[in-house]
Amino acid sequence: FDSCFWDMSAQSIGYASNKTGDYYMFVNMFRHTGHFALLSILSGDLAVRVESMPDQEVVDDSMSILRRMFRYRNIPKQPIYSHVTRWKSDKFARGSYSYLKPESSPQDMDALAAPIDDCIFFAGEATNRKHPASAHGAVLSGRRDARRIANIMARTYGCTLPYQEIDNM
Repeated sequence: FDSCFWDMSAQSIGYASNKTGDYYMFVNMFRHTGHFALLSILSGDLAVRVESMPDQEVVDDSMSILRRMFRYRNIPKQPIYSHVTRWKSDKFARGSYSYLKPESSPQDMDALAAPIDDCIFFAGEATNRKHPASAHGAVLSGRRDARRIANIMARTYGCTLPYQEIDNM
């Protein structure tokens, strides 16, 4: 977007719909991208329906929800840029994501994220306890491990590598 019409301090913005999974959360991506961007999360039947919807219809639906949520603010008609994913038809994801079983805990995610001998690193949304089951959680975990590797290289070779510090992942 050209500007921010939501609370910039909010990590995510929830939407209580009368339809399960109906654009139920928008993630504020500014902190991670430096751009006024929202990531819309949906699930259930809507996630299946989106697979066959044209991109513009999905964007229009998302914008309609945002206008309902922020009806007293000046909401743009369209974002500057949009990208619609279709995880169910992705041959690698097939619509899947991680989840914690009832006997599991967030510590299990931490254990999965732990490097082995500072040589093998595990990234992915299943290793991000703050943002599990999401594409942005996967991206952030990749950045986390890139930072880990950069720190190891800096210690090993006595050099300073330029990278942006990413906190609170």
